[in-house]
Amino acid sequence: MKELIIIGAGPAGLACSIYASRFKIDHLIIAKSLGGTVTESHLVQNYPGIAEITGQELAEKMVEQAKSYGVQIVQSEVVESIPAFPDLPQSFELTTANGQTYQAKTLFLGLGTRVRHLDVPGEEEFLGKGVAYCAACDAPLFKGKTVAVVGGGNSAATAALQLAEFCPQIYLINRSDTLRAEPFWQERLKKVGNIKTILNTNVVEILGGEAVTEVKLNTPHEGKDALAVQGVFIEIGAVPAVSLAKNLNVELTKNELIKIQPDGLTSVPGVWAGGDVATAHEDLEPRQIVHATSEGAMAALSIFKYLRGQETKV
Repeated sequence: MKELIIIGAGPAGLACSIYASRFKIDHLIIAKSLGGTVTESHLVQNYPGIAEITGQELAEKMVEQAKSYGVQIVQSEVVESIPAFPDLPQSFELTTANGQTYQAKTLFLGLGTRVRHLDVPGEEEFLGKGVAYCAACDAPLFKGKTVAVVGGGNSAATAALQLAEFCPQIYLINRSDTLRAEPFWQERLKKVGNIKTILNTNVVEILGGEAVTEVKLNTPHEGKDALAVQGVFIEIGAVPAVSLAKNLNVELTKNELIKIQPDGLTSVPGVWAGGDVATAHEDLEPRQIVHATSEGAMAALSIFKYLRGQETKV
């Protein structure tokens, strides 16, 4: 039985592993893929100590550092979790998609989220060439350019406001007749002169040559069925990977994120979480790499203290 199993190999899970290794916690990582959603960031310019790096390169560096401590990484998906032993309630048995089972005294859920895609022609082709999913990560790269933000919720509104500091014109394109963003953000949007909201409209195709040059619309805007833009930020939400957390009866927030304490502990003893899938604040979803790594590190320290106390009692 391992002392800890980390599920997920994004920044939170990898940071938890690095610190767990330094605390000499016997652990392994189980993850379907390595790096998490950070690999989708074309360029990262806000991670302390690294002026500029692609998301893929940063993820590879994190994986390499975790591996340097000798951690075992199982590339598979956890499909089931049950109590390992009835007389040791804070123990868990995990089953992976390939039928292997693993046991641990504690778990760290770094399950992450999956950004929702538009699934329109050109979206995949122009990823990193004008198509982006994180304004906080990539807004400075579009300085002086006209961009479109697709979505109508808080993430779309805040993305448009962030981009307004760099871009002369932002089109906020929403498929329904009203925005879903909170009134506070809608009021902020009205006060910014370079954001234009287009309602009842869908982006049906992203076009360009070497980079994005326009988006095609299903409803004409000012007599045209296309908008000339050099960037498209798709901000239609993300899907938290919480099915395993639900199976463990972990408490979730109203936004279906894992509710954690400041040290990452969930409502279930022996289970910690961090990264995009978790939050310590109901309405705060930073979705930043530095935030995820911090939560992974804090959880490792908390797990170390928990295991030490548990072993003393035994």
